[in-house]
Amino acid sequence: MGTSKKREFVRTLFGFSEVADRWGLSVDSVRRAADRGDLKTVNIQGRRMVPLSEIQRAEQYGIGSGRKRQQQFESPQLAEAR
Repeated sequence: MGTSKKREFVRTLFGFSEVADRWGLSVDSVRRAADRGDLKTVNIQGRRMVPLSEIQRAEQYGIGSGRKRQQQFESPQLAEAR
């Protein structure tokens, strides 16, 4: 009859706790970065979410500017890739 195609689901939005776990930071640290404007977020039904593209940008270039950027974090996923 018909062929069933399995759809792949790619997440594009993540909560602060998921970002904090990924980066090894506290949820408050991620929230403060978003409050400062160092980490862009979107509002989905009253919940602030971090787009995947912003997570990737922050992992590549760091968050903050100047002196803050020198204290750049490194995600475990990036460390494993090296």
